[in-house]
Amino acid sequence: MAMAFGIGRFLDWDFKRAKKALGFNPNEAISLEGFPIEKTRLRVFPYVVAVYLVSCVGFGWALQSRTHIAVSIILNFLIGGGLQITMGITSVLLVDLFPGAGGSITASFNLTRCLIGAGATSVIDPVISAMGEGWAFTLFSGIIVLLAPMPIILVKKGPSWRKARVDAAKAKLEKPYKSGNVNQ
Repeated sequence: MAMAFGIGRFLDWDFKRAKKALGFNPNEAISLEGFPIEKTRLRVFPYVVAVYLVSCVGFGWALQSRTHIAVSIILNFLIGGGLQITMGITSVLLVDLFPGAGGSITASFNLTRCLIGAGATSVIDPVISAMGEGWAFTLFSGIIVLLAPMPIILVKKGPSWRKARVDAAKAKLEKPYKSGNVNQ
């Protein structure tokens, strides 16, 4: 809970700092057109994911080597914090990209998160039985490493995707309706 509260405050502070660095008044609302919101929101993402991955691998090997329970508790805290922070960053970015759709974003985000959690829960025991705790958590961390380019791609291509989406929405609104056909 503290992580969720803290990441919200941090993201607000970081957004104001980015606005100021780009010449905007940090206390005024701005249009996101031409503003690098993807880069601004995701700039801390690699550091959080790195801490999460190291903690996840460490947790698996701490379980396998039967270290003191304090080690597992501390690593579990870091894993949970890392997940909370990445979910907070992702949620805020999605709400920034799709204003007015906060409820839909939250619902789809929660559904996706729960489906991934259910899938991971269903396979963790057989994977641990086959590989051991250390290698199982190393494997899951490796899968996340394979997905690591996704935020980088979003930072690079996101602004052009966002512009294309906004332009398409504007064109759809400007398209004249033909009489008698409401669905066009």
